[in-house]
Amino acid sequence: MKLKYILIFVTLILLNLILVNAISIMAPNQINKNQNFDLIIIGSGFYCVEINMPESFAIGSDPSRGNLIEGIYKTCYGTSLKINIRPTEAGTNIISGKYTDGSGVKNLNSLTIIVNEISVPPSCPICPEETSWSNCENGIQISIDYKCSSTTNYQCIKEIKTRNCQMKVIGIPESSSPAKICDVGWVCIEGSNSLGYKSSDCSISSIQNCPDGCENNECKVEEEIKQQFTEDLEVDIIPEGEQKDIREIQAEENPNSKSIWSKIIQFFKKITDILIFWN
Repeated sequence: MKLKYILIFVTLILLNLILVNAISIMAPNQINKNQNFDLIIIGSGFYCVEINMPESFAIGSDPSRGNLIEGIYKTCYGTSLKINIRPTEAGTNIISGKYTDGSGVKNLNSLTIIVNEISVPPSCPICPEETSWSNCENGIQISIDYKCSSTTNYQCIKEIKTRNCQMKVIGIPESSSPAKICDVGWVCIEGSNSLGYKSSDCSISSIQNCPDGCENNECKVEEEIKQQFTEDLEVDIIPEGEQKDIREIQAEENPNSKSIWSKIIQFFKKITDILIFWN
């Protein structure tokens, strides 16, 4: 049992050390003047770092496109990062900083880099490859390239290239004649006793049969049926004074109607009171 607790304690210590050093930096201990070297930030997952960079260290290539202002280098990245640096002066330099991965701000491990007086001819680092051409927008395509030479102080400088392009319209068929446009509405279909609805593209839908034929863009109706239809529409107008008596008669025929409506009104009133209370 005692051995079990000792193993657990040792495991917790190791996990703590791993978590503390989740993000770290690495570089060679010695380098010659004007000789390029890589400062590697080891990490996984999204993180941000702030590193105290000696002023004699010139950044040649940085995939994260971080910022170096007055000796403070800042960047955010998602995986391990390799920054190419060229020291321009001899001496002993200390690199330190801090980082965060979303669980608070922590200190980075510090590095001591000795730059020897022996000078080597400066050289360019490996720059990022040129990007492919972008989509054609407003007749222009864009590509990003990186140039490095003595004129750029042996640093990878971004260069934006542009070229003219022509946008292609896809999916629009060429038409030899203008589209036919028809009047919209119900029409009698020629050669049949049918009525249909004509759309603006001259297509006919909602076709219905007219037993007595179609005339003037409507189905014909026999005179007797039309007369009967007119008679069915005739209604008697009840004088205003008699309307109250009729309502009273209806209430007497259905005595429960008033009580039912009264219960419904009371029910909705209770719901309204509850809603007002909770608000």
